[in-house]
Amino acid sequence: SVGHIDLYGLGFRSSDIVNHSDFYMGGFGGDSTDSWPLQSAFLLATDSAGRYSSSADFSSALALYVNAQYAAGAVAGDYIFIRLSPSMNYGNYTFWDIDGWDGSEPATLELEIGDGSGASNASPSISAIEDVSISENSSTGSLAFTVGDAETSASALTLGKASSDETLIPLSGIVLGGSDGSRTVSVTPAAGLSGSATVTVSVSDGVNTVFTDFVLTVTDVNDAPTITSIEAQTIVEDGSTGDLSFTIGDTETLGSGLTLGKASSDETLIPVSGIAFGGSDGNRTVSVTPATGLSGSATVTISVSDGVNTVSTDFVVTVTDVNDAPTITSIDAQTIAEDASTG
Repeated sequence: SVGHIDLYGLGFRSSDIVNHSDFYMGGFGGDSTDSWPLQSAFLLATDSAGRYSSSADFSSALALYVNAQYAAGAVAGDYIFIRLSPSMNYGNYTFWDIDGWDGSEPATLELEIGDGSGASNASPSISAIEDVSISENSSTGSLAFTVGDAETSASALTLGKASSDETLIPLSGIVLGGSDGSRTVSVTPAAGLSGSATVTVSVSDGVNTVFTDFVLTVTDVNDAPTITSIEAQTIVEDGSTGDLSFTIGDTETLGSGLTLGKASSDETLIPVSGIAFGGSDGNRTVSVTPATGLSGSATVTISVSDGVNTVSTDFVVTVTDVNDAPTITSIDAQTIAEDASTG
């Protein structure tokens, strides 16, 4: 008894071991095992030795089958299988005749997945890129890799890029360079962010696409706090600046957790005790009261610290002289005799 060969896809698995239970001999689509019917009568018993192409329906069924494996949990490194199933059996033996085969050598079946043109297209190649670790707010610099293809010149190959976390590593931060077979990729993460993401670089010859990926780890760096500037002030002697507003901030630390500092370039004119802070969180104030009766100029410095980094801003306070009225002491009332003097 003779029959034909049907094509099936088997469910994915982590090993390349084929089990006895994977075999099936029966009508197309009647298999109860974990399989997908792809094409009935791919080869007939009367076919001669030669090259045979699958049908258009097979191509669609194959795409659905592969996508279904990913949907079911398949990951890179898992195995899928195309099974050639004889549709009939005889006793305990299954056989399939090849018309024109003289039996002098074992019959060989080669299975190629091509582009439908009748000729197989070799996939391009891309070299591996090692994992990289950089500090926050920096770049990987140029990372070298090579591409190639058996049928297509390296200059005609198309590169692609992807990021598993586009918040940390936006696509605009992945820059491809180089030419021909020698290419580079540089990665600049988003400013102020840390973490890890997988960067994928692909190469395509227009038919087949292959990928390589690497993990980029961005280590956290303590960012310095910020403080806004304060304009120079001019006040009259024995006056005060009043409350002068400024803001502070930090990427990692709340405004309420930041520490303010103060200094004066002339503590005789503007003692440190005359510099007073107010406000809360990120909105703060400073008022400056110079020493009584003095005039001149001094630089006041305000600093903010997150416990690691300290930044500062300064402004000049000019105290203008005011003409002070002269002074005179009091004289007690006097009582004297007639024709006498107070002395």
